[in-house]
Amino acid sequence: MISLVILLVLAWNFYLGYSRGLFLQAFYFLASLVAIVVASIFKAKLAQALYLWVPYANPTQGGKMTFFVSENVFGLNRLYYAGVAFLIIYLAVYLIFRFLGIFAHAFEYSRLEELAYQRSIAGGLAVLITAFGLATFFTILATVPMTNLQNFLADNWLLKLLIMIFPKALFG
Repeated sequence: MISLVILLVLAWNFYLGYSRGLFLQAFYFLASLVAIVVASIFKAKLAQALYLWVPYANPTQGGKMTFFVSENVFGLNRLYYAGVAFLIIYLAVYLIFRFLGIFAHAFEYSRLEELAYQRSIAGGLAVLITAFGLATFFTILATVPMTNLQNFLADNWLLKLLIMIFPKALFG
């Protein structure tokens, strides 16, 4: 069921990117790249502050990790807090650029977008941005040592694909 919802969200974002056009969607894609760089730089300081504010589940006896098997289960909290800090900073920077995109939308650039493949490229960029955000969220969830959550993530082919495709190096 969650796969269907994710596929519908990705299809909807393709439609949104297609309707925005290449110019505006390229602006949002570059904004996402800038947000990734900024979040990668500043996540460590925020992760230290989040340690006292954001709860993390303690590992249970007999609990099994599906995705981070090479990591010490008692050290996954560092990965979790780095991921949460990354996501918070990424979303904050990206939302600032989305606000600026309101003004970029006012520019006259319609003559640049005459071909259908350009709109398809814009839709693809929108899908990439959304898939990255979803993968980041589900990768953070994959660091939580709860057996039910691990089984849920491992049993779903699309969640497993999202978690395995996007690099875990962004969080560590």
